[in-house]
Amino acid sequence: MVHEDFTLKGRTIVVTRPRNQAEETMRLIIEKGGNPYLLPTIEIKSSGLSSDIKKFADALAKGEVDYVIFMSVNGVEHLLKAAENLGLGNQLKRNLEKVRIVAVGPKTAKALEEHQIRVNLIPPDYTSDSVIECLRQQGVSGKAIWIPRTKQASSNMAEKLHALGSAVHEVYVYESHLPADPKLATQFLQDLSGGQLHAIIF
Repeated sequence: MVHEDFTLKGRTIVVTRPRNQAEETMRLIIEKGGNPYLLPTIEIKSSGLSSDIKKFADALAKGEVDYVIFMSVNGVEHLLKAAENLGLGNQLKRNLEKVRIVAVGPKTAKALEEHQIRVNLIPPDYTSDSVIECLRQQGVSGKAIWIPRTKQASSNMAEKLHALGSAVHEVYVYESHLPADPKLATQFLQDLSGGQLHAIIF
C-alpha cells in the first residue's frame, strides 16, 4: 500500500513496458511527482496466421471449444484485432459467450470485459500453474481447450493440460521482439552511468 504522502519528486523512474501498455504506470509516477522514463524492452507485434484464426473461429462456431484461456492482455487484444481484420470480430465475440473463459489475472479479465466478454474463472495466484490447478479441480479430461498466445511462450502449460486429458490447441496471435532501435538502449546506458536514473520498473 502506498502512503498518501509518498512522493517521487525529483526522481526519474524507468518504465520498461511496451509503449501502449505503459500509460497507467507513467501516469502514477507523474501523480507522485516523478519523471517517467520510457524504455520498452520488448516490442509486441501481431503474428496470427489468417488460417489459424479462422480455424479457431470455426471451432467456436461449431461448438467444438469448451475453454479458452487468456494468459495476457496482449493475447486478448491481438486475437480480437486479427478476427476483426478478417471480418469475424462480432462472430467471435458472440461465440466466446458460449464457452468458459479463463483469464490469468484481473488485468486480462478487465481487457476481456471491456470487449463485453464474460470471464468465468480467474485463478487465485495469477500464474499458469494456478490456472492449471483450477482446471484440474474442475475436471477437464476430454475437454477442448484453446490458448491464444505468443509464439515465444513455453509449451509447459499445454503439456500439463494434455496430461490432464484435455485436447489443447494453441493459436499464435502475437510475438515479442527486442526493440529495433538501438539508440534507446545507448541513451539509457549513458543516463544510467551518469546517475540520472533512480529506479527501474520491470
